[in-house]
Amino acid sequence: MASQGPNNTHNAAHVPGQAQGLLPEEFKDQLTYGLGDFYNVESVIKRLAGNGQRGYVDDDLDSAMFDRPKSFAVDYRENVYVADKNNYTIKKITKSSIVKCRAT
Repeated sequence: MASQGPNNTHNAAHVPGQAQGLLPEEFKDQLTYGLGDFYNVESVIKRLAGNGQRGYVDDDLDSAMFDRPKSFAVDYRENVYVADKNNYTIKKITKSSIVKCRAT
């Protein structure tokens, strides 16, 4: 994901069936419903981080847990900052694939 500057923020859409997945709002119009899940007609939706269960765990990409990720921003180093709404925190996802709490 290329950054356009330090204030490159996006709202994340909730993806049913992918409870903790992140999907930028600009892709919402490209999605169709199917059996309670969303499918992107033009490309594959891929989970950036999280294990599919709600909770609070800082760890590698597959073990980290979020509770209602709301939006995200990307900095010039391509780190991703996620507003983890129900955990009242901001988490940082680094290029080395580590999720860490950065602010509460």
